[in-house]
Amino acid sequence: MKLNPFNKNKKNKDMNPKEKEAEKELNSQETENIAEEQLQEETTDQEAPLTKEEELEKELEKANETIEDQKDKYLRLSAEFDNYRKRTVKEKAELILNGGEKSLSSILPVVDDLERALQTMEKATDVAAVKEGVELIEVAPGLDIEKDILAHMDFKPIIKDVKVMDERIFKDELMGLAK
Repeated sequence: MKLNPFNKNKKNKDMNPKEKEAEKELNSQETENIAEEQLQEETTDQEAPLTKEEELEKELEKANETIEDQKDKYLRLSAEFDNYRKRTVKEKAELILNGGEKSLSSILPVVDDLERALQTMEKATDVAAVKEGVELIEVAPGLDIEKDILAHMDFKPIIKDVKVMDERIFKDELMGLAK
């Protein structure tokens, strides 16, 4: 029984000396009981020394947790590498596809110009003179004259000082010539 500190003085005034003494004993017993309960709680909070089996079981649990963590990391890393491999194969295929497309699209204007020149030559009366007058003066950047141009022609043009065309001509943006 705990006493309310505010009512203590009123009770003490109304009590006789024997009652006061009995109450003091009761309070001291309560204090001792509370102290014992706290001490028991503290000792139960502290773990008793583990047996060898319990220690080994705890170590086994920790080892199993570590194994699960490592297994999870391995699976994630394996999946990430597999995704990387698939992505690089896909990118490589796209580069091959788009690289061929870009090279063909860069050659296409040159082939068109050559075809027009050949059509004009066919309509001309002196074809031999026209063919001799065709002179290769410029080539698109990145083209090999022998492999990309001359190998596809029926005649060999006059080749003197061949210049590489300005790369800006082949881009979709403004060349930046105007101020």
